[in-house]
Amino acid sequence: MQVRVKYGVVVLLSIVVACPACTTMSQVSLNPPSSAAQRELVAGRSAVIHLRSGDDIAGTIVMRDDKSLTVRSRSGVVRGIALEDIESVRTSRFSWGRTAAIIGAVVVGAAGALYLALVHAEKHEE
Repeated sequence: MQVRVKYGVVVLLSIVVACPACTTMSQVSLNPPSSAAQRELVAGRSAVIHLRSGDDIAGTIVMRDDKSLTVRSRSGVVRGIALEDIESVRTSRFSWGRTAAIIGAVVVGAAGALYLALVHAEKHEE
């Protein structure tokens, strides 16, 4: 029974460590603004914005218009940023492909761990 608990803990920790891999980061081009930028810069998407001044702002996009981007930082501060002041933007989004790969790896790993636990238990019973 203790072996099962240990493997269960390993599987749960693996899931927690793998969860950030379910998202993908995309570099968004603002010069010139493209249709891809319009798809990426939508409300609710996480973004890391590098300003021409050298500062970085990380947060969630609240709104975008033709001349600015409004972002809520992790501390809850809402800030409007002129597109001309932005050097680069990276956004993150959920990736079904990465998530499926991680779930597959966890299932295969769990099956392998269970198999090893059963083999280990059978050897100690003899």
